[in-house]
Amino acid sequence: MILEIVKTYLISIEFLQDNKLQAKDFTRNRSLTFVNLIVFIINFIKKSTQLELYSFAKFFTISSVTKQAFSKARKKLSPIVFTLLNQKLLEEFYSDNTINLFKGFRVLAIDGSTLRLPQDEILFDHYGGEEQKSSVPLAKISTMYDVLNNITLHGVIDKYKSSERDLAIEHIEYLTHIHQPNQPFEDLLIFDRGYPSLKLLLVLHQQKKHFILRITQSFLSETNIAIKENKTDSVLVIEAFPQCKIFKQVDKEFMSQFPKNLKLQLRFLIFDLGNGKEEYILTSLLDQIKFTSNDIFMLYGKRWNIEENYKFYKNIVQIENFSGKSKIAVEQEFYGSIFAGNISSLLSLEAEIELEEERLKTAGSEKAKSLKYGYKANRNILIGIIKDEIMGVLSGNEDLNEYCNQLKNRIKKNLIPIVPGRQFSRFTKRTRNKFRRQAL
Repeated sequence: MILEIVKTYLISIEFLQDNKLQAKDFTRNRSLTFVNLIVFIINFIKKSTQLELYSFAKFFTISSVTKQAFSKARKKLSPIVFTLLNQKLLEEFYSDNTINLFKGFRVLAIDGSTLRLPQDEILFDHYGGEEQKSSVPLAKISTMYDVLNNITLHGVIDKYKSSERDLAIEHIEYLTHIHQPNQPFEDLLIFDRGYPSLKLLLVLHQQKKHFILRITQSFLSETNIAIKENKTDSVLVIEAFPQCKIFKQVDKEFMSQFPKNLKLQLRFLIFDLGNGKEEYILTSLLDQIKFTSNDIFMLYGKRWNIEENYKFYKNIVQIENFSGKSKIAVEQEFYGSIFAGNISSLLSLEAEIELEEERLKTAGSEKAKSLKYGYKANRNILIGIIKDEIMGVLSGNEDLNEYCNQLKNRIKKNLIPIVPGRQFSRFTKRTRNKFRRQAL
């Protein structure tokens, strides 16, 4: 079982030794042990920190822990702990499970967003913000999200003025780093129209990654000509070096890695949105028979799932509701939330698979015929279902299979219908004082 392997990894002596910041850390017998501290941080600390600590102590029947003790203990813990745990979780998931693919591709969307951080001068000095408006610290975040399996593969938090394109390249390099030669799929990356650049195209070419990229009308001279000639699905040849004069941000050192006669063969598609507007797509999927224009349009539409994932983290997980004011606290809770969110997604995915198997067994029955729609787990209440329970999953002594089965049964009782074609308008208003809790 995936979580059993992750739990074994978490409680191992090697994991402790590799991820404490100093040799003397976590050597004394305290209530906040290395493992306890990790599971506390990933347990969605959203109420008063002290109330959360009281609940934590009661759950594990240990001595009560003060906010000051928690603040002191977390300074000993490297945020990379949560990235490593997430990596172990995903290694097991993708190597030993039936996963959702599209024609042999794992479909990954890359997108960025902004996080509002606790009001603190040190955080503002490190991350930055909109100085002309306020002194509220803001961070730029970027995630790479499996849109067919609802899993966040990789997250990055950086300075507010960081380039989303540069963060996207970090995601691509991460994929190369964790690539397993025997994995039974390729990756297909999806980008919105804020990402097109010659450097990104060259990095994708260099790393042999397939992609679907929404572009503007004037992105390349070749695409502009195709638009004027109304070529709705054509293969173009892009000469890389002549484009350098247009994309001045591509430096000579980077371009020296490529032959001067480099040509990129890419497919360009125009989609009529039916409202007088058109959408322009550039992709490396050249096979027009295997990947029809409808396939490309449908896959690009799946990019919306990463927007929903950000909404989930900001509104339901309340990722901006930090319990600490230090850089280490912000990074711990950012990466910890991604790991915890993936645990909840995997439990939901297993519950949905079991539900589908049950549905197929009863296909043709009166009950099955009465169901108008398919159903999926309700992510809005998922955090409430697994809160506190996640501590038991990763550090309790109960039978883990039985524990997870109980959680999945609770998830199955809280389903929402999948209504085809349902659309919602984007809501972008920012609430200034969304969280009132005083961070440590």
